[in-house]
Amino acid sequence: MNWTQELIDSAIWLSQVYVVTLICFGLTVWFLARRTVWGRQFWQLSGGYFSPRRSWKPILTIAFILFLTLAGVRLQVLFSNWYNTMYSALQDLNEAAFWLAMWLFAALATVHVLRSLLDYYVQQAFSIHWRTWLNNQLLGRWLDRQSYYRTQHLEKGVDNPDQRIQYDVTVFVQSSLTLSMGVVDALVSTVAFTLILWGLSGPLGLFGFEIPRAMVFLVFVYVLVATLLAIRIGRPLIMLNFLNERFNADYRYAL
Repeated sequence: MNWTQELIDSAIWLSQVYVVTLICFGLTVWFLARRTVWGRQFWQLSGGYFSPRRSWKPILTIAFILFLTLAGVRLQVLFSNWYNTMYSALQDLNEAAFWLAMWLFAALATVHVLRSLLDYYVQQAFSIHWRTWLNNQLLGRWLDRQSYYRTQHLEKGVDNPDQRIQYDVTVFVQSSLTLSMGVVDALVSTVAFTLILWGLSGPLGLFGFEIPRAMVFLVFVYVLVATLLAIRIGRPLIMLNFLNERFNADYRYAL
C-alpha cells in the first residue's frame, strides 16, 4: 500500500465529505425545525443561540466539531488499512515493512490522540457557552414579571422549576451535541466501512442460491435487527428516566 498516496486521498476525501456533510447537516436541521414537533421545540429553545444575528461563533464552532468528527472517521479507516499493512508484513516475514508499519502507527496514534483531545476541549467549551446562554434565557423568562407567581394558578403546576432549569439545561445541551455528532459519525462510518467490506466480502451459497457480497448484507440485517430490539427495549426507559428525575427532584425539594 502506498501510504503517501493514501494520505493525499485522505485529505481529498475529508474535504469532499466535509462539504457534503455540512450541507446535509444544515438542510436536516432546517427540515427538522420546520417539519417536526420536537424540532420546533428545539429551535424555540436554542434558535436564538445559533442565530447569525447574535453571533457567528456557535455556527463556526459546530462546523469545526463536524470537521473533527469526520477526521475521526477517516482515522478509523486509516487504522483499518494499517492493520492490513502490519499483518501482511508479519505474514510475509518482512522486517522492513513491519518497522514501517510501527512508525506509521506512531504517527496515526499521535494524530488520533491530538484530535481526540482537541475535539473534547472544543465540545466542552461549546457546551459551557451554550448552557450559559440557555440558562440565562430560561432564568430570565422565569423571573420576568414575576412569572413564578403566575404558575401557581395554572391548571397543571410546574414541578421543581428551579432544579429543572439547572439540571435539564445540562442534559439538553449534552444530549443534543452527543446525539447530533453521533448520528453524523455513525452514518459516515457506515458508508466508509461498507465500501471497504464490499471489496473484501465474497459470495455465499445459501439454500442453493448464491448471494454476492453476502457479508455486507448480513451485517446490515444484523444491525437492523439489533436496532429494532434496542428501540423495543429502550422505549419504556424514556418515561422511567423522566419519572426518576422528577422523583429525585421532589426528594431534594422535600429535604
